[in-house]
Amino acid sequence: MGLVFALTTLLGAAFLLCLRLLRRRSPIGFIPGPPSSSWLFGNGLDISVCNVWGQHEFDWQKKYGPVYRVKGCMGIDQLMVSDPHAVQHICTSSAFAMPPNVGHIRKTVFGKLSVLTVTGESHRRLRTALNPAFSSGSVRKLIPLLGNTATMLTSDLEKSLLPNTDTIDMSPILAKATLSAITEAVFGCSFTDLDDEQVSFLSDLFATFGPRRRAQFLVESLMQYLPPFSLDLFNLFTPAPIAATISSVQKMAQELGTRTLNQRLQSEREGLEMNDDLFGILAKQMSGKGGLSYNEILAQTLVLLVAGQDTTANTLTLALRELAKNPVFQQELRSEIHSNLVEGKLVGYDNLPLLNAFIKETLRVYPAEPLAERVAVEDTILPLKFPLTTTSGEQITALPIKKGQLVILALGSYQRLEAVWGEDAQEFRPQRWIDQTPSDSAESLRLGPYANLLTFLTGARTCLGWRFAVLEMQVLLCELVGKFSFALPKDDGVQIQHALTLMPLMPSGEKGSPMRVARVV
Repeated sequence: MGLVFALTTLLGAAFLLCLRLLRRRSPIGFIPGPPSSSWLFGNGLDISVCNVWGQHEFDWQKKYGPVYRVKGCMGIDQLMVSDPHAVQHICTSSAFAMPPNVGHIRKTVFGKLSVLTVTGESHRRLRTALNPAFSSGSVRKLIPLLGNTATMLTSDLEKSLLPNTDTIDMSPILAKATLSAITEAVFGCSFTDLDDEQVSFLSDLFATFGPRRRAQFLVESLMQYLPPFSLDLFNLFTPAPIAATISSVQKMAQELGTRTLNQRLQSEREGLEMNDDLFGILAKQMSGKGGLSYNEILAQTLVLLVAGQDTTANTLTLALRELAKNPVFQQELRSEIHSNLVEGKLVGYDNLPLLNAFIKETLRVYPAEPLAERVAVEDTILPLKFPLTTTSGEQITALPIKKGQLVILALGSYQRLEAVWGEDAQEFRPQRWIDQTPSDSAESLRLGPYANLLTFLTGARTCLGWRFAVLEMQVLLCELVGKFSFALPKDDGVQIQHALTLMPLMPSGEKGSPMRVARVV
């Protein structure tokens, strides 16, 4: 009863705080935006809850522009931002930070020492130590490893091509391949070294962060108005299945990380050459200046295992779906791959224009994290590339932001912004990268680490593994498209939903994308 009383008290305090905020005049009330159908949930029902991704945001952006106002829970005003200058400022300025609820969830799942969780100087130090493992040179050394993953992928796909099988669900096959790549690159161990139970734990973790329901959305929204010290109480009320899944994954990651790191340190003590996997690189730095401690390295295990696995698998699945919709382009890409084979092997992935245009367009249209939340920790001015028309008809080129204002980085909407990508921004058209149509508008923005896209974010929170993700897509797509053809079934009912990351969901609500697959070589 005491715990229930504590939670009720906290929720009540958050509710009263929200009502107090509502009595104040909104500092962004002069910014236009869509009406809300619910005072309690605001526009969250349209954006985050049971929503096919993008069915509202893209229309809102076209009507109101790249900066507009949406309603949060209990009518509190929030900003939806896809203006490139504003996004860049939010991602690079010290005036914005992760909201308390986001930081708390990351700490609960990944630990307080994870690179996803730490802030300030601790974050900068972690990034500095991790950067060498994700440099261009280090990633290029992984091409043979990814080649082995591609061979395994082909073998698994061929085993699924049974005579009476009409379709194959590509999601679990690709998830196994990307997990194999991550385990070898980070820990130097084979996918087969993980037992079925461990793999199941990871799959369950991804399902845990599936589509948010109304109660979950409401609680997470209220959490941002509570003092940080009180947030741990919410962990006591986490549903038992979710808590068990998180605990199991954390235990598995701890055991895997401890075993791997101890092996690397033992090799060093014996004067043996350490592996070039990520843990080997970090272990070599431990005794040097700025190196991470034993516990700090272990704390990165789960985030390194998870961050680049499910996101890449989902992106590859969505890429194959686009190829299936366009058999002409699919054949052109296959011809490019075959024409660059030397003794049955492909080299020089960066020299394949169609392949790289296709990857860029996939990452543009399907960013793994299309929405990200930030909160202003001080008063600031938000610069705008495109003038904003207020409700009174005034045009402004800079927007004053008050401390405490929540902003939603609409990264997916930015990458559909017609003013940047052209009138066909909603279309999936890889040719735009060969025609270089975005160059005049997007190139000058210098956003993100890859192709001026925000798929990997920008600023201090730029995705560490973006080079690995791009190379992995290059290698696996060449293997898949070079040897198989892909088509969608006639009764395809898959929808794209935002559930922590973009993922394909079947009509049953389960993640998956059944496809018709045939061997071509």
